[in-house]
Parts: sequence; structure tokens; C-alpha cells
Amino acid sequence: MAPVCVAGRLFLLVWLVLLSFGTSHIKSLLVYDRQFLLDLRHSVSDLAVFNHDGQNTLPPLLSGIPTHLYRAWASTSQRKRRRRRGKRSGRLVKLKVCLARSSSISRTGHGLSPPFVVSRRFLEPIDTCLVRVVGLDEGVRPRRPCSPRPRQRGVDPRNLRTLLRAPRSAEPQAPAPARIGLVNARSLANKTFILRDFFSSRSLDLLCVTETWIGAGDHSALVELLPAGCSYFNSPRTSGRGGGTATVFKNDFKCKQRALTTSISSFEVTLFEVGRSDPVLCAVIYRPPKYNKDFINDFSEFLAGLMPNYDRVLIVGDFNIHVCCPEKPLVTDFLNIIDSFNFVQCVFGPTHEHGHTLDLVLSHGLSVLNIEICDSGFSDHMPVLVDVVLSSAAVKSCAPARLCRRFNPFTAGLFSAAFDQLCPPPDSASVDTEKLSSWFYSSCRNILDSVAPLRSIQPKVKPEPWFNDRARAAKRECRKAERRWKKDKLQVSFQILKDSWRSYQNTIKETKREHLSNIIMENRHNPRVLFKTIDSVLKAPQPICLEASPEMCNNFLHFFIDKTVTARALTTVPASDPSYSASCLAEFDRFEPVTLSYLEDVVGHIKPSGSLCDVMPPHFFKEVFQSIGQQVLAIINSSLSSGIVPEASRQRRAVWTIRG
Repeated sequence: MAPVCVAGRLFLLVWLVLLSFGTSHIKSLLVYDRQFLLDLRHSVSDLAVFNHDGQNTLPPLLSGIPTHLYRAWASTSQRKRRRRRGKRSGRLVKLKVCLARSSSISRTGHGLSPPFVVSRRFLEPIDTCLVRVVGLDEGVRPRRPCSPRPRQRGVDPRNLRTLLRAPRSAEPQAPAPARIGLVNARSLANKTFILRDFFSSRSLDLLCVTETWIGAGDHSALVELLPAGCSYFNSPRTSGRGGGTATVFKNDFKCKQRALTTSISSFEVTLFEVGRSDPVLCAVIYRPPKYNKDFINDFSEFLAGLMPNYDRVLIVGDFNIHVCCPEKPLVTDFLNIIDSFNFVQCVFGPTHEHGHTLDLVLSHGLSVLNIEICDSGFSDHMPVLVDVVLSSAAVKSCAPARLCRRFNPFTAGLFSAAFDQLCPPPDSASVDTEKLSSWFYSSCRNILDSVAPLRSIQPKVKPEPWFNDRARAAKRECRKAERRWKKDKLQVSFQILKDSWRSYQNTIKETKREHLSNIIMENRHNPRVLFKTIDSVLKAPQPICLEASPEMCNNFLHFFIDKTVTARALTTVPASDPSYSASCLAEFDRFEPVTLSYLEDVVGHIKPSGSLCDVMPPHFFKEVFQSIGQQVLAIINSSLSSGIVPEASRQRRAVWTIRG
């Protein structure tokens, strides 16, 4: 033990000697008392005003501190810091998560290491905690401040950019499919307004109706059924009651009715073509439910006569054949005929209230999409809706949008104020009439473009004049009853829906009757309005189907030639020479100038209708006449004195309409 103790004492002695030798070269630390530190705090606050011989320098106490440490702690806000959303992938957040995990591991260990906790304040950027004390040297580049945190969430409009529209492709786009509906009405006269609302609410293009129960000369029911901008084809039953088929279609489609080449007694059909070049043949068929042994032969001959002439055929209708039950009569033979002519039956589901599939859609060479069997309370058959892709040639080109100006109560004042600021040309005889008129027209057009610019307006469908608040209330009751029945599917709800539809039909009929009665009473002394009203009630508009052909052109030419020859034959030759001119009793050499009062009287009697070439409509012309009256008067008098009509006043536009 003695040698070990001696060695330990020698080692301790050597270590103390080395320690005393190393510390002899280290400067002793400065020690300050409390009062000195308080004085130091006041001196730091006055660093910006420290001046020594005209130069801003540091006090002697801080002269030895490096330049990059001239920072002090800033007073931090005591407000609770909000969570930074959307910043989970930042480097600071990842560092905080890493430190938190390491501290949790050290705490959950077996006491091998002390808890490691780092304040989040020390992980923030230095600029958020320190403020500048003294100006930095020119050689030291200051740190760039961090971007401030958003105080609240939301959209910054400065970050939004306008999206560029995709250029339209020069290639022709595929036409949109036509929405076609099939309905078994069972007396169309009792459901005209119901089916009209069904056509509009379902956005249909064509509506095929079976069992119309309309006679040969009855058109009043079809007039009530037709929505605005639509026409119809009607094929009533020639003998007996019931039956009949009809088709309602929009005028945007090029439809033409075709007649049957042979007579068929086992079923009723309406044939029409959609399109001119490569048309689609459509047929609406109704077969009575009574068994008829000739139906299979008649239907096969009917298809054999159509298929060689058309590549695309669509057949819809109520066949009264239970295709869902193969053991029923006519089912097997009917399906074999369909397969032999390469037709596709597209309806799979019950279309009758008893659960049978009676209303069918047969297609050949067409794509039938979005087949829908609707619930209805106005018939024992359920309506069938399909989308059929037709060619673009089957749809008429839409009318171009109409350009017009919209005037408000402030437009006239703005126009007058702008026109009064213009400098008109001098009012003298030397001013050319054409230049004066051109200046006036261009000035008015430029001002109107600024106060009432031209806008594109699509034609809107106006509501029916008899559709008043009472009719709207009845329609709301129908929608309410329909939603209730779709929700609970109870028989009592279904009966309420039927009663609501019946009440809606009667309400619309009554409101229309009252509207027409008021027109007749107000115009009882105006035969023109009375006959026009009666004609609109009893006569439905028929589609005008004119096909361009050499025969039609020749008939058009011969019509005018025959009319000219007939007019010449009826004209008698006068006894005296018409070229002889009698002596003039009076001679006019000039026009008297127009006064402003006379012009105001003429403008006051202008009709509200005007021409498409007018620089402004007549009603607006009356409103701003006080501002433009002098210039209009100058143009008129200049034209009368010179005998020249301005070019802008000679423009006319004629629109020709051929009526069938």
C-alpha cells in the first residue's frame, strides 16, 4: 500500500504544478457588482447618441466585443402564438419533432441520461429574438429578415393568377345526345299541361306519346301540349275510339313525317325522319292489347320495307307484349323477329304498374345511353327516357346571339354630358353635309359604346301569360306530393300524387280560360285580335319542311313567270301615249329650312319601333334630343339646301321570309 500511496501523491503534485503553470497565462475574469450592472443597462440604451470627437463609437466598456455580437434580447410578446398550419414539412418543425422524440427517449429510459429539454424559443430564427444594438461595420452583411407569419388564414388575392382558356379545337366536336321520352298517356286531352311540364322539367328534345285518344280533326289538345319552340306529328286512329300516336319535338331538329306505303291493321305507327343527309328513321308504335294473329306478319313486313333504305333506325312504343315473361303469347316470335333484323331491345325493367315490361325501345345502328324508367302518377305506364346520339346534320344550327344595348335611367344623362363636351364642326354653309353627318354618327356611336356597350343576348323563353300565382301554387303541391311518395312509397301517398296532378291540370285550364276571356272582352270591337286568338287556340303551328331540290327551284321560278304573264294579260293598253307630259303649273326650286320647334314636334310623334341601322333607338333619341337637337337640325337643313341625302341615312336592311 505504501508504494501506491506515494505514487498517487507524486501524480497529484505534478498535476497541480502543471495547472498553476497554465493558469498563470490566463487573464482573470472581470467581476461586477449589482450597481455597476444597473449603470451598464442605462448606458446601453444611450449607445445611439454616444459621440466621441464627432464620431459614433462604442464606449470603452464595449470596445472589445466582436462586431457580430452587437445584439441584445428583444422583448417578446406575451400573446399566445398561433399554430402554423400547412408548415409540417418545414425544417424547423422537423427539428422540433426530432428533439422532442430524443427527450422523450431519455426520459423513458432507465435513468441512464438526464432529461434533455430544449426550449422552442432557441429554435426560432435569430432575427425574431434579437434586435440591433449598434450599427454594423460596412464589411459585415446583415442577415435577411424572415417573412412574417400570416396573422389569419384566408386567400391572398396577390397569389391568384388568371387561368388561360384552352384553345378551341379546329376538329368538329361530337354532337350532344338527344333526350327522348316515351309516355303512354291514356287520353292526352286530360294530361296536356301535365305532359307539357314533364317535357320542360326533364329537358326533353323529343316526346313520343301513345294512346292519345284524339280524333282526326281535334287539334286543341295538341295546342295546349306544345311548349314554346316545338312542333308535332299526329297520327290519330282512323276508325273507332282510343289509340293514336303523336310526337312532340323541338324546332331545332330537322324532322319530316313519312307515310306508310302499305296499310297495317294490327298496330298504329307514326313515321318520321330526323336529319336530311343520312337521316335517322324513328317510329312510334302502339299495339292494342287484344290478341291479333296478324301482328307478327305485319311487323316483319314493316321492318323488311324499312331496313333496306335506312342504316339507323329507332323504334319506340307500347307493344303490349310481356317480353319479361317468355311463356306469354307472341313473346318468342317477337323476340326472334327483333334478332333477325339485328335490333337491340334496350329496356330491362317494369314499365307498367303491374310489374311487366310493355314499353320498348328498339335500336339499330344507334347508341342508346342513360336509360331511365321514371315514376309517374298520371298514367298506369311509367315513362321511359333514353339518350340517343344523332348526327350533327340532324340538328339545326342555333340562331346567333343578338347584339343590343341595355339602357338604364342614368344612360341618357351620361350620354348628354359626354355629347355636350364635344366640339362640333362650325355651323356654316361651307360644311359638307356628308362630313357633318359622318361626324354626328361616329360621335354618337362612340359615346354609346362607352355608356351602353353592345352585349350579346340569347333569346329567352317567355313564360305563359296565364301561368299566374295560383298555377304556381298548384305546381308546388304536385312537387311536394311527388317527394313524399318517393320517400315512403305508400299507396295513400300515391293517391295524393294523382289527385295533385289532376288538380294541377284543372287549375291551368281554368287560368287559361280566364286569360282568353279577358282578351276577348277587351278586344270585342277588334276583329283582328279576336280571329288571331281563336286561330291560336284551335290551330297548332305545323313544321315547315322544305328540301332544296331542282324540282322545288323550278316550281319557284315558274310561279313568278306565270304571275308576270297573268299581270301583263290583264293590263290594258292606254289610248293616249303615257310619255306625253303636261305643262307644269308650279315649279319648286328650293326647300324652306326647318325650325327647331317643328323638329321637336316631329320627334315627339316618332313610333317606338326603329330600324336595325339606326345609331340609337327612337325612345332613347327622344330622351337625349335636348342635347343633339341642334346638330340634327343642322344636318337636315344642310341636306335640304344641298339636295344631298347622307350615306348613313340611305342604309336599309331587308329580311326575306318564305311562308309555306
